[in-house]
Amino acid sequence: MGKTRNGKAAVICTAIAFLLIVIAFTTPNWLETDGKLENPKFIKIGLWQVCFNGFEHPHHLYDTKFYGCWWVFEEEYYIIHDILLPNFFCCNTILFSHYV
Repeated sequence: MGKTRNGKAAVICTAIAFLLIVIAFTTPNWLETDGKLENPKFIKIGLWQVCFNGFEHPHHLYDTKFYGCWWVFEEEYYIIHDILLPNFFCCNTILFSHYV
């Protein structure tokens, strides 16, 4: 443990960052419907799963509707992959994984 004030502050900041990373990776839902819509098509999304209730591609490029909760990288979700995981999300994941 650091003996100087800066060393102690660094240890505390590192511990807090580690705790926040653990919470982020174990929290199932990052974004949820607020409940104001009567029949929402999007229910919730997290790091590992996404839940829909009749969701379809916004531009109606495909006739497929999605129901239930599934893994984000499920093969069926490939046609809406650009909506589920935008480029900035993938870039942040790669950079975070690389520097941790």
